[in-house]
Amino acid sequence: ISAVSLEVYTELLAEEIAKLKGEQRAAERPQVTLDLSVDARLSPTYVQDDDERVAYYGRFAETDSLAEVSRVAKELREAHGPFPPEVKAFVELTRLRILAGAKGVATVKEHMTDVQISLHVDDVDGLDYDAKKMKQLPFSVELTRYPPGFSIKKRGLRTEDLPGAVTDVLYLLT
Repeated sequence: ISAVSLEVYTELLAEEIAKLKGEQRAAERPQVTLDLSVDARLSPTYVQDDDERVAYYGRFAETDSLAEVSRVAKELREAHGPFPPEVKAFVELTRLRILAGAKGVATVKEHMTDVQISLHVDDVDGLDYDAKKMKQLPFSVELTRYPPGFSIKKRGLRTEDLPGAVTDVLYLLT
């Protein structure tokens, strides 16, 4: 994991597991890059057995629905107890990855003053979203032309609130 990113490692692990099972990989799901400064991991103090921890990473990486993430998270919670903040954030980011892929997101990148959500669209003029509800969110969101997507202003948001804020915006996309 230290030689490559966690995302690449879990993707490689999922591919190898599928090969060993003799499964054909389904159509590639859209790749979403999440770049948020959130402490999100399955910590060794929470899942102490290295093999079990790697297996959970693999299972989360293979999930392709929010229901599957909930099932794996429930199993993890039942086996090891309530989630510490970094494990809760890891599960939240796994959910965000799936939701973002379904909504056509290319990247979610944190900058000094905002979080930029970039979409796989050529033009934001045809973008369908609930502008009225977006204005009612408890943080500031702006539509951006380049890159096409949205900018969430970080003022007033804590680091641990960023995944939830991105999720709130994505649920307003139709």
